[in-house]
Amino acid sequence: MNENNEFKYSPCNIKMLMNIASSITADKDLHEYISQNQFDSLEISWLGIFLKSVRSHFKSVDWSKYNERMNSLLYCCLENQTMQLMWIVFSICHGQYEMALRELRSLIENAFLFYRIDQLPEMLYSSGTEKFTYINSVSERDKFGKPVFEKSMYSNWKQVYEHIYKPLCSFVHTSETILSVQDAYDEYYWNAPVFDKDKIKKCLYFFQKIVLTETDLMKTQLKEVYGIDISTNEITVFDTLIIPAPTDY
Repeated sequence: MNENNEFKYSPCNIKMLMNIASSITADKDLHEYISQNQFDSLEISWLGIFLKSVRSHFKSVDWSKYNERMNSLLYCCLENQTMQLMWIVFSICHGQYEMALRELRSLIENAFLFYRIDQLPEMLYSSGTEKFTYINSVSERDKFGKPVFEKSMYSNWKQVYEHIYKPLCSFVHTSETILSVQDAYDEYYWNAPVFDKDKIKKCLYFFQKIVLTETDLMKTQLKEVYGIDISTNEITVFDTLIIPAPTDY
């Protein structure tokens, strides 16, 4: 707290964080990649274009045979990810790279879990309450890790698991913390946030892969569960520019 008995919310290294953001803005390649894919305006690209478009397509569904209107857990999950996505972009642009990668891992795992429940034949017409009751009956080991992807019925699950989820798992593992502490040990210093273009590109690569995968999950669900066949271009702007895959994963 400060002298006025108010909480101090800004971190002590705020100037370092702002310097990283300024360096990204000054880097032509990074700035163009972020802005053209509209990662810096997710309230427009994620909410206003992607989710609003999906919601408009839901209006054409004959809900009379469903136990509840708008019964997609996946859609609700993705809508609830909005603020999390914004904070991940904020973290990337302010030097919190490992934090961003850990959050990205949880996003894709959660999306696949809800996609799986929505796709189950016995759950197609169920209400949200019925679906959540079913989730509670699923064994804990099937709610995390490989089973979430393997049992999702998503045709491309293995590629997502091998090339997105598994690489991101390394940033949750204790070994990453050990390396960080080992790096700081000799001089007993804390690892201050720095502008690291390679790490930023790695974060942005996985960010893009995940939002594109999640839009495809929604597109696939619209077709297979609700009978609405649309093109990817109708619901996403996240593939305007593609960043190369990192070489170290």
